[in-house]
Amino acid sequence: MTIELGKTDKQYLLSFPKEMTIFSVLSLRERLKELLVSFDNEQERAICLDFCNTSEIDWAGVQLVISLIKTLQNTGFHAIRLFASDGVLANFEFLSIEDNLSIEIRR
Repeated sequence: MTIELGKTDKQYLLSFPKEMTIFSVLSLRERLKELLVSFDNEQERAICLDFCNTSEIDWAGVQLVISLIKTLQNTGFHAIRLFASDGVLANFEFLSIEDNLSIEIRR
């Protein structure tokens, strides 16, 4: 139950676990810190955040995602796409994350 990193020739891919709740956010945050360090020397600044397999997310998980998106934007990522399951998408739409954070969200 961790975050997996992938990379194509055009973008990074972060795949998130099934559960992102208060019980797992601390370990997920630590994993994200490790991954963000690996982006420092890369030229490619497009990323896809994949939440398609995530079935449970609470407010702690949502806060982690918002923090991640803001960090990515502040470190020069020019394209951030988010793919989400219906349950996760409902949380993000409720908070207007797509509009407030200037990202693209798809099912």
